[in-house]
Amino acid sequence: LRVLVNPRSEVDILRIINTPTRGIGSTTVERVESYASMQGISIFQALERLDEFAEDIGSAPRKRLGQFRELIKLLGEEAKKNPPEDVLRSVLAKSGYKKSLEDEDTAEAEGRLENLAELAGSISDYETEAQARGEEPSLDGFLERVSLVADTDANNNDPIEKITLMTVHGAKGLEFELVLL
Repeated sequence: LRVLVNPRSEVDILRIINTPTRGIGSTTVERVESYASMQGISIFQALERLDEFAEDIGSAPRKRLGQFRELIKLLGEEAKKNPPEDVLRSVLAKSGYKKSLEDEDTAEAEGRLENLAELAGSISDYETEAQARGEEPSLDGFLERVSLVADTDANNNDPIEKITLMTVHGAKGLEFELVLL
């Protein structure tokens, strides 16, 4: 969902480029990353220029990268026009992610499906709240709301001292008395 709002997000693109499995190997991804780095552009922009470095990538991976790029573009357009709940349903169906989890039939996959149901519930709550405020619900608005609500925010008034383990990326914008890297 974050990629649909910001296709230049390297971390998010790399996380989803082969999830569910699309036949895009790590070597192919490294070549795309390398081209993007050499050109000073994002990975998604590199995907839009596939023809410029096609000789570095085989025809099958190039086709799969093109399909991934078109999927992101299509879903991005849907995200601009549709309510977040519809966008989530579309992403889960068109990406094949939900089906791949159902086919996996493991406890971990079941947990992820439950998390997706929670996400859908959270989006529905957001849409209801936004409409009650007289606002048009949007995917961008939902993601902004989610990013502002962090577990660490809820624990700021807790008198018990705790250690919070997180990435630097996850900690940006939060205030801590002491930070160790």
